[in-house]
Amino acid sequence: MERDDSRRISASTAKRAGDTPNAGQIANAVVATFKDIYTTLAPIIGQEGVFALYRRSVFICASRHTCLSSLNDSLEKDFSGLRLLLAQQTSDIATAYGDDLLKTLNELLISFIGSSLSVRLLQPVWDNSFNDTSAQDFSS
Repeated sequence: MERDDSRRISASTAKRAGDTPNAGQIANAVVATFKDIYTTLAPIIGQEGVFALYRRSVFICASRHTCLSSLNDSLEKDFSGLRLLLAQQTSDIATAYGDDLLKTLNELLISFIGSSLSVRLLQPVWDNSFNDTSAQDFSS
């Protein structure tokens, strides 16, 4: 993945989570980003295509962060398991896991459709975080 993509994804999550976020705010920011990715990509690759990318991202990241392997058994389409898992971590760990999942999904998308199209599709997702100044509570 290009270094700019990596920085853009990390900055997006940080901006959504707000200043000095706790793990719950980070979890909400990561889930909000995944929901935006779903909204953006589902009309193009289908709902199952988006969740296949998400499942594969979790599988790949679980090899680096064994805590994520618990998500493989119960990947909910509302990302509630991810939210719960991230909220139970320290803020630094939640940030690392969330960023890794988002970056991995981005890398997978690039490997399937190319960098140029991936950037065009997901740029609004990363930019959206700069319009959303706080991590909202999406738990309902």
